[in-house]
Amino acid sequence: MAAASPRHPDNVSSAAKGIYRFLGNSHFVWGDLLKPLYRKAKSLFAQEKQVLGIIDLSPVEKPYARKMKGLCRVKKHDDSGTTNGYMSISTILSWAGKTGLGYFKLFSHQCELMSQNQEIDLAMSGVRRLLSRWTKIIWVWDRGFDDKKNYRKVLGWKDKFVGRVYHNRQVGVGGEDCGLITWGRGLPVMKKFTVKMSFCRRLRRVRIGLSWGEFKFEEHCLWLLRAQILWVEGIDINTLKDRNWWLVTNIRISNDKIAKKIWRYYRARWQIETFFKFLKNGLGMEEFQVTELERIRRIVSLVVIAGMFIYKLGITIDDEPIKILLYLGGWTGRDKPGKFILKRGIATFLSYLHVDSFLKAHEFS
Repeated sequence: MAAASPRHPDNVSSAAKGIYRFLGNSHFVWGDLLKPLYRKAKSLFAQEKQVLGIIDLSPVEKPYARKMKGLCRVKKHDDSGTTNGYMSISTILSWAGKTGLGYFKLFSHQCELMSQNQEIDLAMSGVRRLLSRWTKIIWVWDRGFDDKKNYRKVLGWKDKFVGRVYHNRQVGVGGEDCGLITWGRGLPVMKKFTVKMSFCRRLRRVRIGLSWGEFKFEEHCLWLLRAQILWVEGIDINTLKDRNWWLVTNIRISNDKIAKKIWRYYRARWQIETFFKFLKNGLGMEEFQVTELERIRRIVSLVVIAGMFIYKLGITIDDEPIKILLYLGGWTGRDKPGKFILKRGIATFLSYLHVDSFLKAHEFS
């Protein structure tokens, strides 16, 4: 994003001072910026009996960075290998047309005292404490969360989960031990339906076949749901690398309606991937140039807040960080601001940080 000069310097200068002090204040913790968002999410779902907790791990790539604190190796977005960067973990809460942020953290494998599994535990426990114990969470996760500890944790909370399988672990079926995915390949298709989905950068009709079966995990009854791509409009499915979603859930699948509902729960996870794709491509989440990890976390937190405002995920124009970024983008405070104003405000802010870092590195006062 190219930075543009703000149109209204009086508005910008007064607002910018606050945000610059915020970045440089050693007594201010980056997580404090996100606490109001968590409180909003808590109030938003206070009366709900259940809510989707869509949890995700996402890399933040910095392939050309060398001096940033805590750089670690992360998987590239295109699965072509690894590169320098950081990891982020987040949870979006969603139910009945309402959405809010339950948790967000940028972390480093090199700097943190905890492993990635511990970061996952911290995130899930934080969301569980945020919501009332009467509000049951349906956790939705991808293959990076396919761990026995996560299964045990959710079962202990008496919550539900729908997660994509990565391990072909040994489970009990009919009194016999077998590989979970190996057994699942023999399950017959019991439900077929056609749905429109974004596929290869186009909205296409896709034919899905569902198969399911019950198995035992540490004396608990769980279900495997196989969602198989049978046909895609305009595409030879034989060219597709992965035509199956292997989903494990503790929601009892007693009929095809429940099976399809579980498939929809997992499909809802795409909203968090779309959200972070927008943060990276639309708001320049990976364009920061400061070196300190604490400052990096503050910048990324601001970008997350801006993204939630644009996506209308529980953030409004009354939230102070949004006002500051809008003023930096040239907003007068009179007309309704658009996405471009907010993007320009972030670009102006990032440009300032880049220049400030450069001058300090070359000992300019």
